[in-house]
Amino acid sequence: MGCSTKLWISSKWELRDIITVMENHISLEEQKVSKTRLNVSTGKKQRVTEKKKVIVESCHDTSPGMFTLHFKVILSEFEEMRMMYAHLNCDTPLGPCTLLSLGMNDEAISIMKSIAMVLGGYLEESDCECRGEMIEGGADNKGDGLVYFVTSGIKEGKFGNKQECFSDLGDYIKEWNEKVQR
Repeated sequence: MGCSTKLWISSKWELRDIITVMENHISLEEQKVSKTRLNVSTGKKQRVTEKKKVIVESCHDTSPGMFTLHFKVILSEFEEMRMMYAHLNCDTPLGPCTLLSLGMNDEAISIMKSIAMVLGGYLEESDCECRGEMIEGGADNKGDGLVYFVTSGIKEGKFGNKQECFSDLGDYIKEWNEKVQR
């Protein structure tokens, strides 16, 4: 049994929230991949940089309160199926939490940090070292996460002009909630 990267998040987040974050809000920008592609209009080869993307292929319950999420990181060095464990309502001294566990390597740490940056939580990069850090998540922010949604919506180009901004923000939050079926 080897070391794992573990993330403890609030039990208020459900599996579908975690999947939504993994597929739509994980930032693997520091792990961009440069490739040479043929430019159809010029007929010349050019270097392009593509960002890695996470695709969750399935989620299965393995025992009461424990699930496995099977996913791929597209454009990863290996592009093989990965598996993350999710243990719901784990007892901790601070109350019930959800524990996410993934093998330990640079990509696993990056994925867990990205999830924590959105949902918040306590991250142990290596459970063999017994030390970690508390990360305040943008969507959690001990409140309604409005700053996260505004920032994320601007980055994704979801907002129009100033007059339409609040209407667009409402639509963006509604879109997020529909993804997680709230």
